[in-house]
Amino acid sequence: MAKSKKHSRAKGGTLFPKEIGKGLFATGLAIVLVIGFVLRVLYLSADPPAALSWSQGIYTDGAVVLHDARNLALYGDWIVDYCEDLALFPLSNALGALTFKLFGVSRATAGFPNTLFGMAAILMFTLGLARRTTRRDALFWAFLASFNYYLIMFHRIPIAEPAMVFLMATAFYFYCGPWERAQSLVLAGAFAFAAPLFGKAHAVYFPAVMFATFLLASAGPERARGLRLYLIGGLGTVALWAATIFRSHGAYIIDHVLHESVEKHSGGAGGAIREFLQNMIAMGSYTNLFDWQPVLVLLAVIGIAMTASHMTGAKGTKGSGGARGVDPVTLLLLIWIVTGWAFFAAVKLPAPRYLVAIAFPFLYFALRPVLHLLNGESVRWEIPRGAGRVVLGVIVFFLLYQPMISWGLPIVRFLREGGWGTGIYDFFIRTNAYRELVVFCLAATAVLFVILAALFKAVGFQRIQIDTTPSRGKIFAFLLLGLSLVWNFGNYTYWAGFRTHYLRDASHDLAEWIGPGARIMGSFAPTLGIDNEIPVFPYFGGLGEEDIFAKYGITHVVIASQGDHAFIKDNYPDIFEGLQKVVAYPLLSRYTSVMAIHRLPNRTPAGGVIHDYAPTAFENAVATATEGNWTGALDGLNEFVRTAPRHADAYYLAGFMYNQLGENDQAERAYLQAIGLRPERPRYYEMLGKLYQSTGRGAEARSYLEMAYRLNPRDMMMQEEVERLGGIVQ
Repeated sequence: MAKSKKHSRAKGGTLFPKEIGKGLFATGLAIVLVIGFVLRVLYLSADPPAALSWSQGIYTDGAVVLHDARNLALYGDWIVDYCEDLALFPLSNALGALTFKLFGVSRATAGFPNTLFGMAAILMFTLGLARRTTRRDALFWAFLASFNYYLIMFHRIPIAEPAMVFLMATAFYFYCGPWERAQSLVLAGAFAFAAPLFGKAHAVYFPAVMFATFLLASAGPERARGLRLYLIGGLGTVALWAATIFRSHGAYIIDHVLHESVEKHSGGAGGAIREFLQNMIAMGSYTNLFDWQPVLVLLAVIGIAMTASHMTGAKGTKGSGGARGVDPVTLLLLIWIVTGWAFFAAVKLPAPRYLVAIAFPFLYFALRPVLHLLNGESVRWEIPRGAGRVVLGVIVFFLLYQPMISWGLPIVRFLREGGWGTGIYDFFIRTNAYRELVVFCLAATAVLFVILAALFKAVGFQRIQIDTTPSRGKIFAFLLLGLSLVWNFGNYTYWAGFRTHYLRDASHDLAEWIGPGARIMGSFAPTLGIDNEIPVFPYFGGLGEEDIFAKYGITHVVIASQGDHAFIKDNYPDIFEGLQKVVAYPLLSRYTSVMAIHRLPNRTPAGGVIHDYAPTAFENAVATATEGNWTGALDGLNEFVRTAPRHADAYYLAGFMYNQLGENDQAERAYLQAIGLRPERPRYYEMLGKLYQSTGRGAEARSYLEMAYRLNPRDMMMQEEVERLGGIVQ
């Protein structure tokens, strides 16, 4: 008995020993993964968080990723237009097509495949860690990953990163296997190369990361054998990809790669270098990585610092061939973070979702200081000497710079606009907002860094060390884990059911606005088509190169940005002049605040046929209203509702027209009919509330405007109006 107790203390105590049995590990992992999966599948049709992406996020990218899978489900063919994104995201489309076949095409089913990819990636990574660390440590990592808001958020949206990361995690699993087994090394190479080829091209750096790790973590014959087997597996994947995907879609892939890597950097080498350095410095801030998970990022930086302080050389100890003080798993994950961060900095506008790929190694390093405390060990960070000061500088800079994002720009704005600050602004900045932020934070961080360096030198400070006892260490460790869990749960509960009308119902509305013969093109078309069977065509592909409108019989276009507007006007000025607006919707994205659907004319001025679509009675009524003929529009709507008595927008528009004519009672009655049919639509309540405002019914106005805001809490103008009226903003 005494021997057993002694052994248990050596393993870290009886409550949370350093190692746990296979049965307990399997049970704990199953529970964690099931809960993580449930968190991901709840409210799959909820809106994405604000600032999801530097692109238009869910409005374009999500639906485009699975556009070809949607085509297969609805029309029996992968490609029915010019869009061949199947070739760029084959794994996402494969599972997306199966999901659509089983459950139908909808916003929820579009997001479902990524919940599977996300949890499968966590499973594979956890099993890999269990091979090389301990099962207990791997289980803690699975806990962090499964309940991490950042990952949950992206696993619920139809983008390609989760499929890509799943392939990376599978490569990691085989990397962690016994290197004496040839199949482990071959499969590690196969899945590493599959990540960019069958997942998404943004993983193109990952095969090089794993290659470099094999090179540094082994020596002599073991190194040569490992690299050879790794490359055999990788080249096998390349051959499979070339014989299937590239053979059929090579031209499309090449055009896309050239567009993303060359055309977007047309500013020249100097501009690209400037952009790269700017992104390297600011990416963690303007992708909201720090804001979304500050506790884990801070712990990760501490974990990386602890690792870097133990790296005493690159040649390694005798017989190991690896970097001294760093095991092969830690070495791989460290190279993964550094290389991935640098690679994404080279992208013109790195989106927040790009960093999903390095969230896995980030969580690994976040766990290191927690495990030290859990084991009752001191958390120690040696101040690097010599070249190591560069590492220290980078780490301190990162820690000090990231939180400044929230107050950096306001201070820059103050300097630009206020008195004595103008001279400082003109001398140091005189440029755009991106560089304003970078310059400010560089200067502020430099000042703080100099102060810290001088303080360290004055007191002879050489290390940061937190000594603790096993019992206190466990308390600190679980406080940190609990703080992370509370932070993630708070973000999750705020966002999970966050829904507004504009995303949830717009594609349902589309089937009501226009007839079944419509064919829609534009950057927002895939999103608008996700909940109906109307043919949609992403972006304005081929515009100007051929008469693509007539080629595909396009009946409507979605204009949601100045770029969309200019595209059509510059390439087809005659068609542009003949566009007729059907409807416009407000929304939130980087490029626009309004999404407008226009109908193309049937013929070109030269007599060419574009389409033979006949507008619906609803469209004709809207067109009549656009001309200011409210009475004529009302006649058209009244005729329309006789055939479609449950068309909520028809009553809403009738209410609007009655309001324009000063017939307030009729307007109120029409608005209430619209609300009765679709009680979740915020604009119905908004217009009725404004009607009550104009007629002096203040209490009723406030009540309806409050409801409009609750249904669309992203409407800041409505929030201000509710607050002005003394209403409640939740």
